[in-house]
Amino acid sequence: MRVVSLRMEDGTHTVIMGDAGRKYTPFVMLDYPVKLKKIGNRDAEKFSRDTGYPLKKAVRKFLSFGNKKLDGKRNITKGAKRFLKEAVA
Repeated sequence: MRVVSLRMEDGTHTVIMGDAGRKYTPFVMLDYPVKLKKIGNRDAEKFSRDTGYPLKKAVRKFLSFGNKKLDGKRNITKGAKRFLKEAVA
């Protein structure tokens, strides 16, 4: 797991990227709602750049953003919360 800067079609985002699987690499982006997404392994290598930001601090920021309630609902999915908790475990 690492904190990277990921270039996408709508700009550059700071994401927490997981370990690469056989075809896809999972990541969580700080967006509404905070949810688990995936990107192809080749694209993950091509469009990401390491930021050097501490992983533990980034996970705290992502979880605090996700736990804020908007319209009475939480702002994070179960998969993203599980992914972030496994990142620091």
